[in-house]
Amino acid sequence: MKRATACFLVAAATLTVGCASTASESFSGAGDVAAVRAALARSSPTGSGPTNVLGQPMAFVVTGSSAADSQIVAFDLKARTVLWQQPADPVARLAVGRNVVVYAQRGDTKDGDLVVRDVATGAVRWQKKLSSALGRVGFAVDGDRVYESTEAAGARGGIRSSELGAYDAASGAVRWRVRLEGDAGGPAARGGLVFVPRRSQYVTIIDGVTGVVLANILSREEAASFVKALPEGLFFGSRGIFLASAESAFGSRQSGAYLQAVLPPFVRPLYHWDMYRTEQVDYSAVDRNRLLWRVVASPDKATFAQGLVVVHNFRFLFGVDAALGTLRWAYNHPRLDMMASDHTGQAIVFVSSDGAFGAVDARTGQHTYEARLPQAAGPVVVRGATFDADGFEAPAGGASEAPQLTQVLSSIAWDPDARFTDVKLFAIDQLSRAPGKDVTGELLKALEGDELSPRVLDRAVDALVARQDPSALNLYIEGLRVHPDYAEDRKPKRLDVYARAVTALKAKTAIPALVEHLRLPDTDLQFIREIADAVLATESRESLGAFEDFLLQYRADPAFTARPGALLAASEVLIKLGGVGQEATLLFI
Repeated sequence: MKRATACFLVAAATLTVGCASTASESFSGAGDVAAVRAALARSSPTGSGPTNVLGQPMAFVVTGSSAADSQIVAFDLKARTVLWQQPADPVARLAVGRNVVVYAQRGDTKDGDLVVRDVATGAVRWQKKLSSALGRVGFAVDGDRVYESTEAAGARGGIRSSELGAYDAASGAVRWRVRLEGDAGGPAARGGLVFVPRRSQYVTIIDGVTGVVLANILSREEAASFVKALPEGLFFGSRGIFLASAESAFGSRQSGAYLQAVLPPFVRPLYHWDMYRTEQVDYSAVDRNRLLWRVVASPDKATFAQGLVVVHNFRFLFGVDAALGTLRWAYNHPRLDMMASDHTGQAIVFVSSDGAFGAVDARTGQHTYEARLPQAAGPVVVRGATFDADGFEAPAGGASEAPQLTQVLSSIAWDPDARFTDVKLFAIDQLSRAPGKDVTGELLKALEGDELSPRVLDRAVDALVARQDPSALNLYIEGLRVHPDYAEDRKPKRLDVYARAVTALKAKTAIPALVEHLRLPDTDLQFIREIADAVLATESRESLGAFEDFLLQYRADPAFTARPGALLAASEVLIKLGGVGQEATLLFI
């Protein structure tokens, strides 16, 4: 009798929530500080470490280039071994709970079936088909319950309505369903509570056991496009991050519960995928171009852990000071994209498209871990991955020596991959700020190849000239001493850049090597202007003879008829620095 009464009360409460008919009724009391505080207080502690019952840091990787060979591979990061692998063709990111792994499987309908597998063995526990009249918005798992959010077109003018359902993780039995009026995003769940972003303005907090709506957060100053559950709390936001708390009940960016990092211009400020957009539910480029972050949280205040956010940009990771936007460290993954990544609190762990795992220290960027999926049946193709590895850091003895930041930036700037112009420009800008002859030498590498895009090359040239690095003078002189030699297939690269650098430094000792190019017939005529500017800037009168010879030799050459700039530049040197003898030469010409 008691059990029946309890079930009746739960059902009644659920029905009351589900029958809300207007926005004002659905969101009455939104932003109520006391209600939000009381709702969050009902969350049970989640603790740190992996969620799965095995307690092992895991990666659940989706592999295969087609539906026919697609698999889910459960990989133990600590043991570096495959725990299980099962044929499957997910159409959405996997969610990992204590005892189960949840995903949407390609099926008869567009959004497929909801499939739940045993986390330890990979065996299917249960599977549910989705009605063709519904669309899946998202799903989450917490404790012994799986939550699924679906939507359908409304009866009145296409007004959308959503439904959130709770299933027993072990059997798939329906525990409750709640109707949510209006647009709703995918759910997140933590500590017995479910959080759903709604109408881009609200975050609804629901009791995970009963389905009763406990409170609504009102995000007044920023759209709530996502909710994200972490061991340190529940977060929502779009352009920044709110810690769900009484302090953020009204969603003010002025509160101590709000965080927004200062980011470099090339960075896409994506703190989490948009949970209203069903196309972002599956693994995609969103997983390879976003921000990774963790938070130190008190009940009403949040700060970025280690004071940084990590930018994952396809093949690159950048540790950025969240307050200043300055670069702390960088990592360049060789050749292939990192298809998925996660911030474990201690490390950034990732897997590349060929099944290679790696991790870098979140504080320093030091590469600390390597492992690989077995390739017995041929090359591995990774589509995406979900990590359950909170607290993971590399086993003892697995660390490699961290390269200097300037070396990493140089490798990024001159990387042959042509996709990342903006990233390369950023790397050059950061590299140019570092002092030292070695850095200038790295920037000079831009002059050695022909693969760089014009924008990248121009940025490197401007950085070299602007450095005015006297310690690198011998590097400029060595570059100027390279003369054309067709027998050895040798040709100097961008002598104009060396000349501009010498001019900026007013480096008189480099002038002889520069002026020597006046006497070489292969010297580009446009380069004569650069030589003249350097001589004028340093007032190197000992070079006057070379300019006189140049004028006397080429004064009647028809090649200069249409391009007189070189002769005019030489004449300017004689006029401004010369004496009586040079006046006589000019009068003769």
